[in-house]
Amino acid sequence: VENHPGSYYLARYISFAFLAAYNDGKDPANALREYTKTIDKEIIRKRTEFGMDTIELDEKLRPVLPRRESEALLASALERKTPWIEDRKLRAGTFRNMIQQGRPELLLSLIRCICVHRDELTMQNKKLASADREALEAACKAVCEELAFSLECPREEIPEQIEKALGIRL
Repeated sequence: VENHPGSYYLARYISFAFLAAYNDGKDPANALREYTKTIDKEIIRKRTEFGMDTIELDEKLRPVLPRRESEALLASALERKTPWIEDRKLRAGTFRNMIQQGRPELLLSLIRCICVHRDELTMQNKKLASADREALEAACKAVCEELAFSLECPREEIPEQIEKALGIRL
């Protein structure tokens, strides 16, 4: 890690997060996220003190889903349905918005919507539009990363769990 004003906070507070998880049984992701806010604030304070550029922090970080919520999300994944939007521009904007929100329940619904449409197109000897393929890939990547972290399993195992939960093939 490159040294910069306030960087001493990084090692100190990562150790605090580890100890909170190890000794106190806190959720590791949430402990790290809590300490990350403290680290960021100190680095910004030090950079300001030395007249260096700073960035604005987003205080609205969404916590990683706890394991039980991720399991419940997969179990109830078929309950939320996203309808296919025929208008390409409207569909692209809607899909982009869903991906940017990063909410796993929206991503799973989006994945199912695109896969069902792709399978319908395949039966007609047609292919999915590249923009829709890219949206599917982005949604899969985002939800797989979050679920793998939350469920504490290898990322490679998540697509199979998604396929089973949604009744689709990726």
